[in-house]
Amino acid sequence: MIETEMFYEKVSPGSKEEQLYSSMIPMGRFGQPKEIAAAIAFFCSEEAAFITGQTLFIDGGVSIDRSLIAIAR
Repeated sequence: MIETEMFYEKVSPGSKEEQLYSSMIPMGRFGQPKEIAAAIAFFCSEEAAFITGQTLFIDGGVSIDRSLIAIAR
């Protein structure tokens, strides 16, 4: 989940639904638009010139198997 106006059109700030979504993110918070923009800027930069065919998950750890997170703690 990315904290945007569109997100809050569907989910009320401070609601139980917002808390539920937040609890499903291992980092414990919603992503910020600037974090998505930074990843895009990196892939458009010369520093990423040799990177090809990658999928980048910018999801605060949601895509990671929860059992791996428990082991890491």
